[in-house]
Parts: sequence; C-alpha cells; structure tokens
Amino acid sequence: MTAIKINFKDLNLDKELMVEMANLNPLKTGILKGWIYISTEEGQHGPRVKFKGNLKDASTWFSLSIEKEPKIIAGKTEITSSKNLKKIKEFIELNYKTLLNFWYKGQSMDDDEVERMKKNFKKPE
Repeated sequence: MTAIKINFKDLNLDKELMVEMANLNPLKTGILKGWIYISTEEGQHGPRVKFKGNLKDASTWFSLSIEKEPKIIAGKTEITSSKNLKKIKEFIELNYKTLLNFWYKGQSMDDDEVERMKKNFKKPE
C-alpha cells in the first residue's frame, strides 16, 4: 500500500470546511457531569445550547437560551443536579459573547478557529 499526501490548500478546503456544531466535554466546560452541545443558527430557534447528561441516551437533554441570564427553553432539568444546573448557567454567562458569535457566525469559521474558541472557554468556579 502506498501513502498519499494530500495538501488541503491545493484543494482549497483549508477555509471552506463548515463547522456547524460541537460537543464540549467536561474538560472544556468545567461541568463534570455532562456535555454541552453548541451549534450554529438552527431554523426558527433562537440562540441556545443543549446540555446532555449522557451522549448515548437521546432523552437526557435540555436546552438553555444564550443570554446574560440563561433560561430553560425545553427538556427536563431533572437529569442533573441543581448545583450542576447552576454551573451550566454560569458557563453560558461567562461565555455569552463567544457562544453568540458561534451561533451567528460559526458556519464561516474554519476548524482551526473553532478549536481555538473551544480551548478558550471560561469555566465556572
């Protein structure tokens, strides 16, 4: 078998990779029990994130608005503790501008920009 080296710049893909969502793990968010799903603008929905208590179980989620004082929009918050819910809201508050930027402009960000964004999230105390 022969290895083939592909130069993505020759294919003009370096800035054209579309990133529409990201699952943020506990190391990136500081929220130990669950994942935060962020996405770019979706249909009729306003800016939001989803919290997933278990990535393998589609029923363990709820959505929160991306605003200075996040609100529960949909789903069941019983999947997490009140302490964890407070941390999730604090994560959104701390990263409000970054999350809104991704919601509205994330489709024009390349994967390197998204990775930098993910590394720079502020974590709740």
